[in-house]
Amino acid sequence: MVHHQHSTTPIEVSVLVVQDLRDVQAYRLDRLLLTVGRSKQADIQIVSQEVSRIQ
Repeated sequence: MVHHQHSTTPIEVSVLVVQDLRDVQAYRLDRLLLTVGRSKQADIQIVSQEVSRIQ
């Protein structure tokens, strides 16, 4: 949840990851730090050899 600086109402923020135009995943951005990469340990997994294991 993110709080706008002028409001006490939390808002939900998400990102959509589209892979190969058929695999669409929505990830909630609910923490200050999220990892992205091919690794199973990554919070947001990207299945592509062009992406490192973890960022």
